[in-house]
Amino acid sequence: MAQNTIHRDAKDFIVHLQKQSRLLKKSKDEFDKGDDDEILRMALHVRILAHDSLLEKVNPSIRMLNTCPPIKQNTTLGGIVSLNLGKPMSWSLLKNNTPKWVSLKEWWEGTVLCLGTHEFDRRWFIKEVADTDGGAHVDRQLKEDYFTFKNQGLMGFEIARGGKLSNEPFPSPINLIISQITVEMLESLKVELQRHNFS
Repeated sequence: MAQNTIHRDAKDFIVHLQKQSRLLKKSKDEFDKGDDDEILRMALHVRILAHDSLLEKVNPSIRMLNTCPPIKQNTTLGGIVSLNLGKPMSWSLLKNNTPKWVSLKEWWEGTVLCLGTHEFDRRWFIKEVADTDGGAHVDRQLKEDYFTFKNQGLMGFEIARGGKLSNEPFPSPINLIISQITVEMLESLKVELQRHNFS
């Protein structure tokens, strides 16, 4: 038997936005202290805000902070992070001196990492972690590209040292990228909540 539903008041969405912002910041703080597992919670909160459109319920015209540097066409490796080829190899954020404010759709679907012919947007990173790998659900199977990306770091790349191919494992940039996506989200939420007299 179908039950009647009650239409939510607009103010209710703003309250939920403030709650999600607080929970997301709490997870980011714990991640910054060294708890890598908080990536799961961060991905889940970002998913609720962006993919489940809590942001659009509050403000359909919301603007999002995009800190990803412009990605040149036909680039082999580009985006929001850079691979450092020291020993051991590691990833670092690429600084963008001219961040932009963009629409939610452009932000969510905007490429943040390009690996050869593969392009990955924020939506891909967040949904793979939140929907399949422990954020809200643990799937029996993972998509091949995500499994490879998580466990081998790069797809279709090899490193040569001293003229010889190296068998060093590539580190995965997933945590660093989701952490920066979270930074962008928190800054965007801060501006939006100030509009509604929330700090």
